[in-house]
Amino acid sequence: MYFFLQNYLKFDFNYDKDKIKLLKSNFKNKDLSLSFDSIISLSPFFSTISTIQIKDIKQSFFDKILLEKIIQKKEIIKKINGKILFNYKSKKFYFSIFDSLSMDVNLEHGNYFASKKILFSGGYINCKTESNLKEDYPRINFICNLNIDNKKSFFRKFSLTDEITNNKINLNFKGALNILNKKIY
Repeated sequence: MYFFLQNYLKFDFNYDKDKIKLLKSNFKNKDLSLSFDSIISLSPFFSTISTIQIKDIKQSFFDKILLEKIIQKKEIIKKINGKILFNYKSKKFYFSIFDSLSMDVNLEHGNYFASKKILFSGGYINCKTESNLKEDYPRINFICNLNIDNKKSFFRKFSLTDEITNNKINLNFKGALNILNKKIY
């Protein structure tokens, strides 16, 4: 209850027979600030479609997420269906590693599918991920493509500017992330 009282939530809504529309919504607490629009369908089954614009997010938000406890709730995970589009543009361009993030997430009966595009100074990363969250030890499988079109701009972000040729870098990689053991394969 204490956590709930420290949050600010504001939204307009419309209720139809089988749909709830949340419009011009804002959520804010000390770790996270975002705005969103959502359509929640109640019939024939529960599903959501949301567009979320993240305004500010702090590292402490990620520190509080306990993935182990979330993944143990398999019966709830099976019932969550929806599509969520996340957008985030970094306000701290100099200190932040990336400039913007766009992520399209689909949840279907405990299966997770996502595609992400991360823009940073000098290039971008595209990733596709998938997972079956109902498994006892779920893994997130990923296939990613890293493109650096301007190495000088990219390395300048890390204060590395000594005689860098401006050749392009294109790197493809795939693997798996074991969520509970916190290992990458």
